[in-house]
Order: sequence, then structure tokens, then C-alpha cells
Amino acid sequence: MRMVHTAKAPQGRYRPCKDCPWRTDAPVGVWPRERFLSLAATCRGDHFSAFACHGSDRLVCAGWAAVEGEESPGFRFQVILGYDPRRLTTGGIPLYDSFDAMLAANGITQAPDGRLRPEERELDAQALVERVFFRGRR
Repeated sequence: MRMVHTAKAPQGRYRPCKDCPWRTDAPVGVWPRERFLSLAATCRGDHFSAFACHGSDRLVCAGWAAVEGEESPGFRFQVILGYDPRRLTTGGIPLYDSFDAMLAANGITQAPDGRLRPEERELDAQALVERVFFRGRR
């Protein structure tokens, strides 16, 4: 997942992909909390960045667009540039109601000042590689 900064017509997903972190039926705990929290500015804030699909830094995330897009200046900017929200569908796929709900499902909490609470666990790099790339195939 990355922020998309674009000056040309955006490309995007129009349906959440099978591992989209916005899906309530997608695996949780795949990314470390720091990654999720670094993306908070994409979901909140007054800027023109769009939440990118975790599978490509060039595609607007359909899960994000469906849940947070309407309130996001970044999403509105993507629409102005050519992203067609009429094509967006969840196809009945269950999604979290908010970015905070997705964070909570992944065991991530924030202190009121936005800093991480010390009791939150860290994922080491090897565990992350195992989860993302191998997913039990070993």
C-alpha cells in the first residue's frame, strides 16, 4: 500500500481484490503496525493523495475508495482526473466501516496523540516475509 501522487488520468481498481486489507474476510496481521499508521495520512487529512492498492502503487484501492473515498480530497481529485466512481462496486464483499476499524481488526491501536502504545507487538522482517510471500506454502 502506497500513496498515489499522479498528474495524469488515474487508473484504479473498481472492486476490492481478494487480499484487500479493507475486506473483513481478508487475512489480518500481514503488515506491521507502522505501515498501517504511515497510511493514516492517506485516509485522513486535507491533501490530494489517494490510497493505492497494496498490489500496485499505480492503482487506486477500491476498498479505500468504497469506504473512505467520499470524504477524501484525494479521492475527489482522482475523480476529477478520470477515476469513474460509477464503476466502483463492492460486489457484496464485506468491508470494514472505517480505517480505524481496519486498524483495530489488525490489533493496532493509537494513543490520542497518534503515537503507538508500547504494548503493541512488533512484527519482525522475517515474519512479515513469511506471511506475505509464503502463506503456509512451506
